[in-house]
Amino acid sequence: MLEKLSKNLTVVTAAVLALSVIYDFFLLHALGLTFAEVPTTIADHVRSAIIWLPVIGIFGLVGGILGLAQKPRPAVNGATASHKLDYVDIFFFCTALPILIGIGLRSTATALALTVASFSAMLWFRFQLGHANIEAKLGAGAARLLMLALVAILLVAGKGYSDGTSAMLSHQPTLSAHLRLREVNSTAEVTLIRRFDSVALLVEPDARVRVVPADAIVVVTPLASSPTLLRCRVVPSLCKPEK
Repeated sequence: MLEKLSKNLTVVTAAVLALSVIYDFFLLHALGLTFAEVPTTIADHVRSAIIWLPVIGIFGLVGGILGLAQKPRPAVNGATASHKLDYVDIFFFCTALPILIGIGLRSTATALALTVASFSAMLWFRFQLGHANIEAKLGAGAARLLMLALVAILLVAGKGYSDGTSAMLSHQPTLSAHLRLREVNSTAEVTLIRRFDSVALLVEPDARVRVVPADAIVVVTPLASSPTLLRCRVVPSLCKPEK
């Protein structure tokens, strides 16, 4: 059991690392950069997993649990029959679809392609269109793994591209970075800061991207104001006055 767990952990770790490379590639692509301009290390991609894994992981966990909870579908002539709307479909259309639409609203061909591909792959995985032919050639386990891998790749690529374009399209700075460049101190208000081992990326509100040495960033200060509590709207005296 321990040996099997160790093998599975190795496979999962390699898969997460590969997906992180895809995330970073599309993030840089959205910013007009490539790995040639921004060299990365394995440690950089491991940190990237912390960014995308919670979002994609929660979606996959909930979808997987709901998928296991549904009743087996009857087979007709060796192929899976259509089925009525259930909780898995409701989760898909209420959660996954809005995420993909949000990615698709980016006015670029890459965003549109990722949206269409993600939506098509998720429909394929959800309803297993033509799964009988695929399973006959690859086996049930390999076919399911292939469909799951395709969905994961497209979702992670979409999130990476969406994170990059969101920073490029946002005109409201959210962070203030104190920089030390060539013994000169300066402050920059930016919409995104992404650190790598060798360099750091700063996206300014005018959509300019700056690549600076990683150790040039001394202090980062959030600029976003704290949300207003409901009680502050109802009874202002219960809260501190707004600055």
